[in-house]
Amino acid sequence: MGSLVFPSDEQARAALDEILSSDTFSRSEQLRSFLRYVCEQALSGRGKEINEYSVAVEALGKAPGFSPGDDSSVRRAAYELRQKLQKYYETERPAAAVRIELPKGSYAPRFVESLTKAPGEAATPPPSRSRLIWLLAGGLAAALVAIAVLLSMQIRATRVDPVVRSAWLPLIHPGGQVLITVGTTLHLIVRPYMNVVAQGLPKYPAPPELYPLFRQHRRLDPGTELSMHPVDNSVQLGHAEALAIASSTLSLMGAPFQTLPERSVSAPALRGRNVILIGDPQNSITAAQRLDNAPFTLEFDPTIGDLVVRERGGAHSVWAGKRGPDKRYSMVYGLISVLPGEGEKSGPHRTVIFSGITSVGTHGAAEFFSRPEGLNVLLRKLEAEGYSGLPSAYQVVVRCQSDDTLLLSTEYVAHRVIAR
Repeated sequence: MGSLVFPSDEQARAALDEILSSDTFSRSEQLRSFLRYVCEQALSGRGKEINEYSVAVEALGKAPGFSPGDDSSVRRAAYELRQKLQKYYETERPAAAVRIELPKGSYAPRFVESLTKAPGEAATPPPSRSRLIWLLAGGLAAALVAIAVLLSMQIRATRVDPVVRSAWLPLIHPGGQVLITVGTTLHLIVRPYMNVVAQGLPKYPAPPELYPLFRQHRRLDPGTELSMHPVDNSVQLGHAEALAIASSTLSLMGAPFQTLPERSVSAPALRGRNVILIGDPQNSITAAQRLDNAPFTLEFDPTIGDLVVRERGGAHSVWAGKRGPDKRYSMVYGLISVLPGEGEKSGPHRTVIFSGITSVGTHGAAEFFSRPEGLNVLLRKLEAEGYSGLPSAYQVVVRCQSDDTLLLSTEYVAHRVIAR
């Protein structure tokens, strides 16, 4: 939490120098150049002059003919920079006095000062010598343990916004370990030197057209043959991002969790516990079964020829993604489903499913559910319907702007309440 301030040049530059020399940014020369440029511009009074074109040419080394409409690399770099800054302040410098932020929708940074004691608030007087002796005699070790626990809880509380905490608390209570399961895809792995494969799995020679595709990002010595065989343990990038968000949020709230591929979890293992499922009906039998009975679902639409988010009954709304000239997605939809626990109708446990038209939609669903900006929009919509908080079961559709496999932004689209 912080308050917007205008620190001195020394404070701002010190904060910038700390980031540029940090471990988090040590292997991100492009992001360091991006951050250095926008901060120097802002500190020189030219913050209003920062735009996508100037960042591309001045910071990222693009040619003067750069066209933001044809090249999304600046938007992609801005997203990565925000993620890096968040990681830096969460893991490397959580107690930073001055923070640098890059607000969504802007390339001009802002400097945020951590909240301190309010002016005029009386400082806690130091304990007297007799008091200290009494504490020592009464069990200093226990006191130190209690203080450590309280400080840990306070730190966690300041890192999780109240609205985010309210959304995730049903997953933590009534206690026990949260199970995070991830749907995996069945795919053909293509690689050289495939002399031995697991028993029961077939192996095929790779067709000639796969060789140039393989060489685009990988080394392949002349004369080396490529082979293929099916595997059932592939996790898509967006699902991995959703997993990182879920595990990070649960860790910040002090909740124990276990992560397993869904194919190794039997249905009975889901009963009587809180579950986060990352997957969609195409790669998760549990997601398919649970969404079959929900207001919103993901399914193939033969008239559109693509996967869509569809509403059952009512207005029969359909949300389909958009593709660019290269047939890659530029916008998709994600779906958040907060449902009763497996085998329960109104019990204390919850199953939360993050899914999407693509794995980017799944990433966007998890991102929306962990950010106060989106959840506050949802709360305002619910308040207009007479709800005083989040219901016990509901679904939310989110729109996700993307650059192929990279999530750029998320925003609220629609919701349906399943149970109060």
